[in-house]
Amino acid sequence: MADTPAVPTAPCAVGAPGLLMRIDEVMRRHVGHTMVRIVTAVTGPVHVVPDYLTLHAEAVVDEAVRHIAAHPGADTVVVTASVTTTVTVVVEATGPVDLLLPPLLGASARARLLGGRCDIERGTRLVWSVPLPATEYHARPLAGPARRRGARPYAKFSVM
Repeated sequence: MADTPAVPTAPCAVGAPGLLMRIDEVMRRHVGHTMVRIVTAVTGPVHVVPDYLTLHAEAVVDEAVRHIAAHPGADTVVVTASVTTTVTVVVEATGPVDLLLPPLLGASARARLLGGRCDIERGTRLVWSVPLPATEYHARPLAGPARRRGARPYAKFSVM
């Protein structure tokens, strides 16, 4: 039980901040005071992501970005989250010096707990992917402008 993440799997309070907002806040908290360039992107129907998965994704980004901020060498941190039938979070650091991400135990434990996987690619890229619960994928209808747009892809970007 030591490697079990301490994030509840029950839904959060109604109105919990969205995935992009949570990722942006983590980025500002860890690298906002540095000269590191921050790029975040969230694509797909993020309205179907249950709150507990949003919290897990935030914790994964937090762990990876905390490690990147603690080791000099990165000039850009790029975080992308995409939602299809899975929630996939990619954290990548680029720069003149190769920055190696160690195996991130918290991110790996969260992926295992949720039936997904966590991989470090090329030493500088974390790919965390977990399946979206089938009951959640079509549970909430689109509201507001998204309903009028139809089935077009949805994306939000933030560059700081």
